[in-house]
Amino acid sequence: MLFNSVQYAVFFVVVLGVFWNVPERARLPVLLAASYFFYGWWDWRLVGLLALTTVATWLAGRALGRMPDGPQRVLVLIYGLAVPLGTLVAFKAAGFFVSSLGNEGTGLGLQLIGPGVELLVPVGLSFYTFQAVSYVVDEFRREQKETPSLLDHAIYISFFPQLLAGPILRSNRLVPALHRIPLRNDPARVAEGMELLLLGLFKKVVLADTLTSSGVGLLTGPGVSDIGDLSTARGALGIATGILGDFFDIAGYIDMARGSAKLLGVDMQPNFIQPLTRSRYFGDFWRRWQITIMGWFRDYVFRPLRGRKPSGLRESAALIATFIAVGLWHSGKVTWLIWGVLTASVLITETWVRRRLAARRRLLVKAAKAEGRPLPGARRPEWLRRPYGLLYVYVVLMLSVVWLGAPSVSSALHAYGLLFVPKGGAVDGAALLLFVLGAVALVLLDQRERVMYRVEGSWDPPTPLRMIGFAAMVVGVVVYAGAASQPFVYFQF
Repeated sequence: MLFNSVQYAVFFVVVLGVFWNVPERARLPVLLAASYFFYGWWDWRLVGLLALTTVATWLAGRALGRMPDGPQRVLVLIYGLAVPLGTLVAFKAAGFFVSSLGNEGTGLGLQLIGPGVELLVPVGLSFYTFQAVSYVVDEFRREQKETPSLLDHAIYISFFPQLLAGPILRSNRLVPALHRIPLRNDPARVAEGMELLLLGLFKKVVLADTLTSSGVGLLTGPGVSDIGDLSTARGALGIATGILGDFFDIAGYIDMARGSAKLLGVDMQPNFIQPLTRSRYFGDFWRRWQITIMGWFRDYVFRPLRGRKPSGLRESAALIATFIAVGLWHSGKVTWLIWGVLTASVLITETWVRRRLAARRRLLVKAAKAEGRPLPGARRPEWLRRPYGLLYVYVVLMLSVVWLGAPSVSSALHAYGLLFVPKGGAVDGAALLLFVLGAVALVLLDQRERVMYRVEGSWDPPTPLRMIGFAAMVVGVVVYAGAASQPFVYFQF
C-alpha cells in the first residue's frame, strides 16, 4: 500500500475517521490494528515476523529494565538483539544471494521464483529492526525512563506512517507522544499535516518520478554503466540530476509519513534539514541528510566503536567502520563498500583540515593580541561563503555517488575516466531544462520548509501566493500521476 496510491488514500481516510471518533481508550488499539492491516496488505504472512520481533524485544526490554547489572543482563541483551538482527542478517544474506543469481528487485522486496521456490524479503524490515534494536540497547543502557506496555511497544515497532521507510524513531520519544494525543486535533497540526502530505506527493509523483524515469538521471535512470556513450557535460548533468531525483523520492516519503502522523496527533522529527541547499561542507551535509538513520548509526555503531576517550586513529577507524556498515545495510555490493570507505575518508580528511585551519587562526589571534596588532581580518559573510561550500559538497557528492549507481567496479572507474578526462559533445537542451526546473523546485521547497520548521505548532495563515503554489502542486500531481504507483527508492532496503 504505497503512499502515492489510491488504496492508501482510502485506507488513511477510514483510519482517520475511526481514530478520532472512538473513545480515547480505544485509540491505541485502533492504531495498532491499522498498522498491522497496513503491513499485511502487501503479504499477510509477514505480519507474524513483525509480531515475533515485537514480542521478543519487548520481553527482553522488560527483563533488562528490572534486572541488576551483571552477566545475566548481558545474556538477555544478546537474546534481545539476536531475534531482530538475526532475522535482518538472514534475509539480507538471502537477498544478496538472489541478487548474485541475476534476479531483479521488485521494488517491494526481492523475489526468487524457481522450481517451486519463492523468497520474499520483507519491505521495511531494516527500519523496524533498527527501532527494535534501539529499544533493547536503550533499556540495557538504562536510557529508557519507563518500560512501555506491550501495546505501546507494538505500536512503536509497527507505526504505519514510518513503518516501511522511516524516519527511524526512538521509543522514549514516540511512546510519550502517543499518550499526549489530544482529544481533538488542533487546526494548526491539521494544516501542517495536509501541507506535508501535498509536499510529499508532489516531490514523489511530479519531481522524483520525472527525474528518475526520464532517462536524464544516471543513478536510477539508464545507470552509470551507460555513461561511456555520453559527453562529460552530459554525464555530470546526469549524475547531478540523479542526486536530485533520489532526494525528492526519499524526502517525499518522509514528508508523507510526517504528514500522516500529524493528522493522527503525533509529531515526528524531520529527516532532512535542507542538505542540498544549505550545507557548508561535507560533514555538515551528513548532519542534514537522513538525520534519523545516521543518528542511529552514530549512537549504536560509531560511538561504541570510538569509545569514551578515543585517539585520533581510533576515531577514524570507527568512522570508516560505520560507513562500511551503512554500505552493508544498503547493499552487499563491493561498490557500496568502496563508497563507505571513500565517504569516511573524505570526512576524516575534511575534519583534519578544518581543525588545522581553526588552530592556525587561534594562533594568529593570540599573536595579534600579544603584540597589540589588529586582529586578523574577519571571515567572509555567510552569503559569500555558502556558494563555495555548496559547490564543494556537490563535487564530492557526485564523485562518491558514482559508486552507488555503478553495477561494478569497472563501470565506476569508467565513469571516473569520463569525468576526469573531458569528452566533447553537446548537452541535450531538454535534459538541462529538466535539471534546472528540478533545482528551482528544490530551492523553493526548501525555503518553504524552513518557514514550516520555524512556525511548527502555531497557526500559519495561508497567503494568496502560497495558495497559488498549492493549486499548482495539485494540478501537477493530477497531470503526472500514472496508472500505476511507482515504489519509493528506500523500499529496496
